Amino acid sequence: MIPLILVHSYGQENSTKIIKDILHANGGDCEEITTQVEDCSLAVCKCNIITKYYETEIGFFEWDDLESIPNSLSKHIEGCIIYFDADCVTFNTKIDFLNKFVKTNNIGFPCILTRNISKKESMDTLRQKCASSKFAVCDLNSEDDYDDGADRGYGEVIEMLKNNVWSNVIVDGRKLNLDFNHLPSEDNSDESVSDDSDIENQLNEFENLMNNLQQFKAMSQNLSRDELLDNAEKLAEQFANILAEH
Repeated sequence: MIPLILVHSYGQENSTKIIKDILHANGGDCEEITTQVEDCSLAVCKCNIITKYYETEIGFFEWDDLESIPNSLSKHIEGCIIYFDADCVTFNTKIDFLNKFVKTNNIGFPCILTRNISKKESMDTLRQKCASSKFAVCDLNSEDDYDDGADRGYGEVIEMLKNNVWSNVIVDGRKLNLDFNHLPSEDNSDESVSDDSDIENQLNEFENLMNNLQQFKAMSQNLSRDELLDNAEKLAEQFANILAEH
């Protein structure tokens, strides 16, 4: 199953349009498929993500009432994109729920979109309120600022999608598969010892990568867009090197 990204709008820009604009900014059209997620039949728009280091496929889907999402579906959600109108004063009342939703379901790619937050302190306040669940906040600016063929402000969203490591990432033709449920048995012989050593080395390398990611998150608020992309590329290269060695 491809990684699922929930798209939900609290504003005038509806979820269907947001998905189409993201796909347009990525250079593709909406290819809708129906997929079965345990007991849920879901309409999903596929999106190809291709970077210098990996390629993969993710899927966007809509859901009208976030509180009604069944657990059988929510536990499979890897990302969520939430839109609200910048002049909506009631959105602040929903932030606590959204933070809890992301943390409860361990969603690794949470993103809030809006347009024309005119005052810097408004954006800073929103980021601060969403900090506990690691929501990225993106101001798409006004649609009037873009020509018909432009990305309508979603270029930054595409970059964030490419900088995320999805569960089905493919690097140099190899799929990432972190499975901690099938470690070697202690009853095996010398081969088990060797395997244990290899796994320990891989875990140490992976831990180092995660530490770098945590440091990157901590300092990201103070970096420019170019610095963010440069550091994200270095992390992706470190990730690719780990896979290439094993």
